Amino acid sequence: IIALIVFLMTWLSKKDDGKLDRTMMAILVGCIDLQWLMGIILLILLATIVGLSRHHYEHSFTLTLAWILAHFSVKWKKSPASIRARNYLFITLGVILLIIAGVAVYPNGWPM
Repeated sequence: IIALIVFLMTWLSKKDDGKLDRTMMAILVGCIDLQWLMGIILLILLATIVGLSRHHYEHSFTLTLAWILAHFSVKWKKSPASIRARNYLFITLGVILLIIAGVAVYPNGWPM
């Protein structure tokens, strides 16, 4: 949420100080990298111990798409701040939507 606010403020203000948005995107991508790596390790462990269901495959596929989308941010690393912030905003929204969809594939995905 903080990253979304930072990207939106940078995009709308059209400031050319883009260090904060690059830092926020680097943190976001780093967290997604770590989460994806832990998920792959857990997937391998689950496959060897109890086996995998259809939900595991769907979850893994959806969150791998989120991981790939997050890495598209490198394409705009050298762009002007407002364009970079706009694209980072849309990438982050896409990643969040894919994460929500990836967790929702489980029967108890988002318990209320």
